[in-house]
Formats: sequence, C-alpha cells, structure tokens
Amino acid sequence: MTTPTVAILGSGRMAATRAEALRAADPRLRLIVCSRSRQRAAALASACGAEALDADTDLGQLGIDAVLVCSATVHHQADTERALRLGVPVLCEKPLSLSVDSARVMTELAEAAGVSLFVAFHRRFDPAYGALRARMIAGEIGTIYHLRTVSFDVRPSTPEFIAGSGGIFRDLLVHDIDATMWTTGCEVASVRATGAVRYWPDYAEGDDFDVATVLLTMSDGLVATVHGSRHCPLGQDVRTEVLGSHGSLSAGLGPHTPVQAVEADQIFAGSGYQSFQQRWAEAFDSETVAFLRSVVDGTAFDGATAREALAVQVVAEACVSSADTGRAVHLSPT
Repeated sequence: MTTPTVAILGSGRMAATRAEALRAADPRLRLIVCSRSRQRAAALASACGAEALDADTDLGQLGIDAVLVCSATVHHQADTERALRLGVPVLCEKPLSLSVDSARVMTELAEAAGVSLFVAFHRRFDPAYGALRARMIAGEIGTIYHLRTVSFDVRPSTPEFIAGSGGIFRDLLVHDIDATMWTTGCEVASVRATGAVRYWPDYAEGDDFDVATVLLTMSDGLVATVHGSRHCPLGQDVRTEVLGSHGSLSAGLGPHTPVQAVEADQIFAGSGYQSFQQRWAEAFDSETVAFLRSVVDGTAFDGATAREALAVQVVAEACVSSADTGRAVHLSPT
C-alpha cells in the first residue's frame, strides 16, 4: 500500500489532533472526515485538506483502509461497530463504550472477525513513559516499593462535558490505571477508591467528583496510589513516580511541572502546560503516526488492544463501585 485512505469519525478536538498528525505524516493521504455536525466536519476538512461527509454516508463504498473513531464518548460504540463492519484496522479514543458489557461484546466481535481494534491510551507513546517502563522492566530500580501517579487537569470541565464524560474514574484516571498496568506488567487485584467535590459545584450537580484518590493493589502485591484533580491552576500536571530497592524514577517531572517548590521557587517558574493537547502533543502525534505506519507497511502497532483496554475499563468500573460503597473491590484475574 502506498497512499491509504483513512476515515476519521468525529470533528472535535481529538479529531483535529489526529487529522493534523496524519496530514503532516503523509501529505498525499486521502483523508475523510465523517461527522454528525456538517459544519464542523467542513471546517476540519478545510483545515487539513480532507473530504467532509455526513454521518450517514455509506463508508463501504469509499475504499477505506483504516478508521479513527474520535467522536463524542456517547457515540463510540455505534461508530466503532460501524468501522468494524469495514474489516479494516480501527483506533478508537477511549473508551470503546461507557458499558463494560458492550465493550466486551465489541472486543469479542473484533477478535472473531480478525479485525485489529485498538483503544487510544496515548501515554504508551510518550517518550518519558516509554523510558520509565523499559527501565522498570529491565530491573534498574529493583523491587518496586511504591508507585504514585497524579493527573491534574489545568481547568475544570463544562457542565455539558461532565454530563457525558462518565466521571473522573472512567474519563481521567483510566489513563493512570492503564499506565500503571502497562509499566508494571501486572494486573490489578483490588481497588479502593474515594472522591469528593472540594470546590466546583458543577461536578456535584453532575454526580461526579472534582478530586479522587485510588489505591490499586497489583497482582504482585505492589500498592500503587492514583491521584486525580479536575483543576490545577498552574498547568496540566501528569506524573508517575516510582521508588524501588535500587533507586527511583519519575516520568513527567521537568521544567513544565506546575509545582512551586518552597525551597527554590525558580525550579518550576510558571511554565506549565495549559491544555492536555499541549501536554501530550508528542504522544498523540507518535500514536497516530505509528497507527498509520502499521496500516501502510504492516509495522506492529504497540497501542492498547481492545482486550487490554477492556481490562483497564473493568478496573475503572471497580473504582466507581468502590467510591459508591466505600468498600474495596476485588477483581478476578483475566
């Protein structure tokens, strides 16, 4: 294959991010934007040199070689099922569905049909997180004593986003769950989660939290802590810190980390990332280009498979249950 045809389902922020990366990777690429919003599809298509089509267009007649599902979360299931019927590789923004049962059905459907279905967990393509994983797996810091992650958004969400997001565990901390399972190579044995609304009433009205903490007991006995916040006034703060018997490592700690050290204010001087797109620009580009390369020349794509994403989603659902009941939730090995 020399010049593939790639369809993007959706026309929002992630659709634009993927489209820009695809166009930069291959100016000759035939790119199709298919959206429920004709106006936004036309605007995105114009910006990236693509064709804009209505949501009900028959994609089966267009010679599509791959699909990226970047629509709103509530449409992921329908759009992914539609893409799977084409029999081509599919990369869906997380989650496949807000329902674990539906995500499982879609995973099994793809596996039975032999169609490659991936879910976008972009931290796997961030250079720092990749290096962290490689060094942990190599045993550089020995037995892991502690692993801590933080995911702090720079600004709170709109009420409309809160209503459709699925909540802080499914929408935000699911990335930390995936990163923890991926870097350690372990499954999650049990979770204990809690959350609160500390400042932003829109989250309470949306039956959600603006802060949350999770204890993940991994299959090897490690207890990892996950912290999330919907507001970090100095900038987007996402880090993983690991302490082991031979040393310690961190991913995400650097000049853009929005933390003011009281001992030395000049270390972090207000240069924090002001959006998640800015924070993860390199990871999004790398993930998108790697997916395209796998379509063009068959290079292995190291993204999260639907089966791996399903395991992560099960853990996120356990977090929701734990926060609701105040009890630990024990998980069966997959």
